Amino acid sequence: MDRDKCTGCGKCIDACPGQIPFIHPRDGYAVICDLCGGDPECVKVCVEAGYNALITTPRSPSEIYKVYARTPQDIAKDLVSKLYGEEWEGWV
Repeated sequence: MDRDKCTGCGKCIDACPGQIPFIHPRDGYAVICDLCGGDPECVKVCVEAGYNALITTPRSPSEIYKVYARTPQDIAKDLVSKLYGEEWEGWV
């Protein structure tokens, strides 16, 4: 995600079959997942629209393990911190 290029238009949300991307409530840029297996519709529509704010980055199996082999509480803490700032981590 290139925050300088993202306009917060929401085209990535409309393009995603699961409607997973969302616009960050505080900063106004798109937040996407990486669950499409390397062929995400959100990235395609961003490139087609000329924004080029979203890109895919390949991950090694060891990196994927680090992301997905985590407890739900750790994932929730990271999400709360990214969305609302570190001061909200105690809420999880």
